[in-house]
Amino acid sequence: NITDWLFGFTPATAEARWRPVLEDSIVAVSSTLIGNVAVSCVAATVAGLSAWALGLPFPIVLALITGLLDLIPQIGATIAAVILALVALTVSTPAAIAMIVIQIIYQQLENHVVYPIVYRRAVELSPFTTVAVVLVSASILGVVGAILAVPFAAVIKTVLREAGAPRRERMAQERLESASGSVAP
Repeated sequence: NITDWLFGFTPATAEARWRPVLEDSIVAVSSTLIGNVAVSCVAATVAGLSAWALGLPFPIVLALITGLLDLIPQIGATIAAVILALVALTVSTPAAIAMIVIQIIYQQLENHVVYPIVYRRAVELSPFTTVAVVLVSASILGVVGAILAVPFAAVIKTVLREAGAPRRERMAQERLESASGSVAP
Protein backbone atom coordinates (compact mmCIF):
# COMPACT_ATOMS: atom_id res chain seq x y z
CA ASN A 1 0.00 0.00 0.00
CA ILE A 2 2.81 2.39 0.81
CA THR A 3 4.49 1.66 -2.52
CA ASP A 4 1.25 2.24 -4.41
CA TRP A 5 0.69 5.48 -2.50
CA LEU A 6 4.22 6.72 -3.27
CA PHE A 7 3.98 5.78 -6.94
CA GLY A 8 0.68 7.72 -7.02
CA PHE A 9 2.81 10.88 -7.01
CA THR A 10 4.77 9.86 -10.11
CA PRO A 11 3.88 9.65 -13.78
CA ALA A 12 2.81 6.23 -15.05
CA THR A 13 6.01 5.93 -17.10
CA ALA A 14 8.15 6.39 -13.99
CA GLU A 15 6.14 3.78 -12.14
CA ALA A 16 6.43 1.32 -15.01
CA ARG A 17 10.20 1.80 -15.07
CA TRP A 18 10.98 1.91 -11.33
CA ARG A 19 8.45 -0.51 -9.79
CA PRO A 20 10.42 -3.56 -11.00
CA VAL A 21 13.58 -1.98 -9.56
CA LEU A 22 11.87 -1.53 -6.21
CA GLU A 23 10.60 -5.11 -6.25
CA ASP A 24 14.05 -6.46 -7.19
CA SER A 25 15.56 -4.41 -4.36
CA ILE A 26 13.08 -5.77 -1.84
CA VAL A 27 13.79 -9.33 -2.98
CA ALA A 28 17.56 -8.76 -2.73
CA VAL A 29 17.36 -7.29 0.77
CA SER A 30 14.99 -9.92 2.12
CA SER A 31 16.91 -12.78 0.49
CA THR A 32 20.17 -11.55 1.96
CA LEU A 33 18.81 -11.06 5.44
CA ILE A 34 16.94 -14.38 5.45
CA GLY A 35 20.04 -16.13 4.11
CA ASN A 36 22.19 -14.50 6.79
CA VAL A 37 19.79 -15.64 9.53
CA ALA A 38 19.73 -19.17 8.09
CA VAL A 39 23.54 -19.33 8.04
CA SER A 40 23.64 -18.03 11.61
CA CYS A 41 21.21 -20.75 12.69
CA VAL A 42 23.49 -23.36 11.15
CA ALA A 43 26.50 -21.84 12.93
CA ALA A 44 24.59 -21.87 16.22
CA THR A 45 23.64 -25.51 15.72
CA VAL A 46 27.22 -26.53 14.96
CA ALA A 47 28.50 -24.61 17.98
CA GLY A 48 25.83 -25.96 20.30
CA LEU A 49 26.27 -29.57 19.24
CA SER A 50 30.05 -29.39 19.41
CA ALA A 51 29.88 -27.66 22.83
CA TRP A 52 27.52 -30.37 24.07
CA ALA A 53 29.69 -33.17 22.64
CA LEU A 54 32.82 -31.71 24.24
CA GLY A 55 31.12 -31.29 27.61
CA LEU A 56 31.28 -27.50 27.71
CA PRO A 57 29.09 -25.69 30.20
CA PHE A 58 25.91 -24.02 28.91
CA PRO A 59 25.97 -25.32 25.31
CA ILE A 60 22.63 -23.68 24.48
CA VAL A 61 23.88 -20.29 25.65
CA LEU A 62 27.07 -20.75 23.63
CA ALA A 63 24.96 -21.67 20.59
CA LEU A 64 22.85 -18.52 20.97
CA ILE A 65 25.92 -16.32 21.37
CA THR A 66 27.45 -17.92 18.27
CA GLY A 67 24.28 -17.44 16.25
CA LEU A 68 23.99 -13.78 17.20
CA LEU A 69 27.65 -13.04 16.55
CA ASP A 70 27.52 -14.89 13.24
CA LEU A 71 25.04 -12.26 12.00
CA ILE A 72 27.99 -9.85 11.84
CA PRO A 73 29.70 -10.45 8.49
CA GLN A 74 33.43 -11.19 8.28
CA ILE A 75 34.31 -10.95 12.00
CA GLY A 76 31.33 -12.27 13.96
CA ALA A 77 32.10 -15.94 13.44
CA THR A 78 35.73 -15.39 14.44
CA ILE A 79 34.72 -13.66 17.67
CA ALA A 80 32.32 -16.53 18.41
CA ALA A 81 35.08 -19.07 17.74
CA VAL A 82 37.40 -17.30 20.19
CA ILE A 83 34.67 -17.34 22.87
CA LEU A 84 33.99 -21.03 22.23
CA ALA A 85 37.69 -21.88 22.43
CA LEU A 86 38.11 -19.94 25.67
CA VAL A 87 35.13 -21.68 27.26
CA ALA A 88 36.45 -25.03 26.02
CA LEU A 89 39.78 -24.20 27.64
CA THR A 90 38.00 -24.15 31.01
CA VAL A 91 37.12 -27.80 30.45
CA SER A 92 40.43 -29.09 29.05
CA THR A 93 43.16 -28.32 26.57
CA PRO A 94 42.09 -31.16 24.21
CA ALA A 95 38.52 -29.79 24.26
CA ALA A 96 39.84 -26.35 23.33
CA ILE A 97 41.92 -27.77 20.49
CA ALA A 98 38.96 -29.81 19.25
CA MET A 99 36.71 -26.73 19.35
CA ILE A 100 39.26 -24.68 17.45
CA VAL A 101 39.51 -27.38 14.76
CA ILE A 102 35.72 -27.68 14.51
CA GLN A 103 35.31 -23.92 14.21
CA ILE A 104 38.06 -23.56 11.61
CA ILE A 105 36.53 -26.32 9.47
CA TYR A 106 33.03 -24.90 9.84
CA GLN A 107 34.13 -21.33 9.07
CA GLN A 108 35.94 -22.48 5.95
CA LEU A 109 32.81 -24.28 4.77
CA GLU A 110 30.66 -21.28 5.64
CA ASN A 111 32.97 -18.75 3.96
CA HIS A 112 33.75 -20.73 0.81
CA VAL A 113 30.60 -22.75 0.24
CA VAL A 114 27.56 -21.41 2.08
CA TYR A 115 28.02 -17.62 1.87
CA PRO A 116 28.95 -17.56 -1.83
CA ILE A 117 25.84 -19.59 -2.64
CA VAL A 118 23.58 -17.39 -0.52
CA TYR A 119 25.01 -14.06 -1.69
CA ARG A 120 25.46 -15.03 -5.34
CA ARG A 121 21.82 -16.01 -5.64
CA ALA A 122 20.48 -13.21 -3.50
CA VAL A 123 22.45 -10.17 -4.62
CA GLU A 124 24.71 -11.14 -7.52
CA LEU A 125 27.76 -9.39 -6.07
CA SER A 126 31.35 -10.48 -6.58
CA PRO A 127 33.25 -11.70 -3.52
CA PHE A 128 35.58 -8.67 -3.71
CA THR A 129 32.65 -6.26 -3.81
CA THR A 130 31.05 -8.02 -0.86
CA VAL A 131 34.18 -7.78 1.30
CA ALA A 132 34.90 -4.18 0.27
CA VAL A 133 31.34 -3.03 0.98
CA VAL A 134 31.30 -4.73 4.37
CA LEU A 135 34.64 -3.23 5.39
CA VAL A 136 33.72 0.29 4.30
CA SER A 137 30.26 0.29 5.84
CA ALA A 138 31.52 -1.34 9.05
CA SER A 139 34.12 1.39 9.43
CA ILE A 140 31.46 4.06 8.94
CA LEU A 141 28.45 2.58 10.77
CA GLY A 142 29.96 -0.18 12.91
CA VAL A 143 28.16 -3.48 13.42
CA VAL A 144 24.88 -2.22 11.95
CA GLY A 145 26.74 -1.08 8.83
CA ALA A 146 28.40 -4.47 8.49
CA ILE A 147 25.07 -6.28 8.73
CA LEU A 148 23.29 -3.99 6.26
CA ALA A 149 26.19 -3.53 3.83
CA VAL A 150 25.44 -6.33 1.40
CA PRO A 151 21.69 -5.65 1.12
CA PHE A 152 22.35 -1.96 0.49
CA ALA A 153 25.00 -2.80 -2.09
CA ALA A 154 22.46 -4.98 -3.87
CA VAL A 155 19.93 -2.15 -3.88
CA ILE A 156 22.52 0.30 -5.22
CA LYS A 157 23.52 -2.16 -7.94
CA THR A 158 19.88 -2.64 -8.97
CA VAL A 159 19.20 1.10 -9.08
CA LEU A 160 22.38 1.87 -11.02
CA ARG A 161 21.63 -0.90 -13.53
CA GLU A 162 18.21 0.60 -14.22
CA ALA A 163 19.48 4.19 -14.24
CA GLY A 164 22.07 3.27 -16.89
CA ALA A 165 19.65 1.23 -19.01
CA PRO A 166 18.56 4.07 -21.34
CA ARG A 167 22.18 4.97 -22.13
CA ARG A 168 23.09 1.31 -22.77
CA GLU A 169 20.11 1.02 -25.12
CA ARG A 170 21.13 4.19 -27.00
CA MET A 171 24.72 2.98 -27.31
CA ALA A 172 23.57 -0.43 -28.60
CA GLN A 173 21.32 1.30 -31.12
CA GLU A 174 24.18 3.55 -32.28
CA ARG A 175 26.45 0.53 -32.71
CA LEU A 176 23.80 -1.18 -34.81
CA GLU A 177 23.32 1.91 -36.94
CA SER A 178 27.06 2.41 -37.45
CA ALA A 179 27.54 -1.28 -38.27
CA SER A 180 24.68 -1.25 -40.79
CA GLY A 181 25.97 2.04 -42.25
CA SER A 182 29.50 0.68 -42.81
CA VAL A 183 28.24 -2.53 -44.47
CA ALA A 184 26.07 -0.72 -47.02
CA PRO A 185 27.82 0.16 -50.34
